[in-house]
Amino acid sequence: METKTIEGLVIRTIHFNESSEIVHLLTSYGVISVMCKGARKYKSHKLAFCIPLTRVKAIISDSKIPSLVDYTIIDSFDYVKEDLKANLWFGYLLEIINKLPDNIYYKNIYNLLIKSLELARVNKAMDLVLVVQTKLLKVFGVEPEFKKCVVCGNPEIHFFSISSGGFLCMNHKTKDSEEINKYIELKRVYYFDLYNDDFSKLNDIDFVELFRTITSYYQYHIEINLHSLSSLII
Repeated sequence: METKTIEGLVIRTIHFNESSEIVHLLTSYGVISVMCKGARKYKSHKLAFCIPLTRVKAIISDSKIPSLVDYTIIDSFDYVKEDLKANLWFGYLLEIINKLPDNIYYKNIYNLLIKSLELARVNKAMDLVLVVQTKLLKVFGVEPEFKKCVVCGNPEIHFFSISSGGFLCMNHKTKDSEEINKYIELKRVYYFDLYNDDFSKLNDIDFVELFRTITSYYQYHIEINLHSLSSLII
């Protein structure tokens, strides 16, 4: 049997039968589904491979429906899994990632998710997840226009409209547009460099308000249903 080695992050598992699981791995070149036979059997050594938010290196069969041959855990991110709120926030992020469109550049998504999990050791999961969620708007093809009026291109901007998808000038104010100051934080988070910028730069961000804003933007522009985490922001 020919095999190949891959590295990825477990983002979803599905029961296949009484003893097996299908594990979806996010890799730098796409999402790969791996059959994990016998994973649900009592004391199976494959059980750890099936836990979401586990980064693994796996040897799989080189076949149309690959099956797991062997694996090692690169990072289990236990500090996220053992924190209820952090686990729920990153689970919420996995929901979004599982609904990303096809034919995207997965390497950036994979690296961004791994980096956010690494930073969760010393930063709030909510803050990290909302930064990533904001950046994923570009992947969905609905990134806001922050540099000029979304209608005419005028750089003199005064308002922001969720329905219009960005900043507006005085001539194109809409019924749902609001003062620009409320959305400056959204712009700062969108352009924040998770790899090189110091996260302390976002200490003054009102992430509770950002959660409401980004939730409204997703609801308007992206046809996906997400579990509400409103209770976690209190």
